[in-house]
Order: sequence, then structure tokens, then C-alpha cells
Amino acid sequence: MRQIRTGVFETNSSSTHSIVICTKEDYQGFVDGELMYDRYEDKLTPATDALQSESYRYKTHKELGHPHDDIWLETYEKHFKTPSGDEMVAFGAYGYDG
Repeated sequence: MRQIRTGVFETNSSSTHSIVICTKEDYQGFVDGELMYDRYEDKLTPATDALQSESYRYKTHKELGHPHDDIWLETYEKHFKTPSGDEMVAFGAYGYDG
């Protein structure tokens, strides 16, 4: 059976992939520790909100790609400029999950 879900990237493998696209300013806030990566929502959120919630759900910039739940993931970061001149960053993690 094949299931198609709009807006979802899926593979039929035992690998994992994530991507976050944000402004250069938000990415700098992530690097500086002002924002944390929400693994469930696949987005950046203020560190103050994250620290008041389920801490296992969030990662700092330094933790991205480090072992978690016996998984070692590779990370990537791509800086680019949109046609309208906005400076953006795409980043995430990928790898084998077991």
C-alpha cells in the first residue's frame, strides 16, 4: 500500500533526515544559544520557552549531530540568498537510525 501525504518528505529506508530553513539572523541566534532546535516541530524556538518544557525535545547548536538515543547523525549547513535578497540558512541532520 502506498500512502501519500502532502508536504512530507519520506523515504522507504532506515535513514533519518531533517531540514530547517531560517533567516541568517535566526540561525545566528541558534548558534549563540538564544534559540533551540525543536526536534518534534522541526523549527527554532526561544531557549527560554524550551527550557521550561520537555528538555529532551530540544537541542542546542552544539548538540546537533551528537549521539542521541544511540543515533549518530551527520549535520549540514547551507547559506544562501533568495532572489529578493534575504539571507537564509538551511541546516539539519541525516544518517542511519539503526
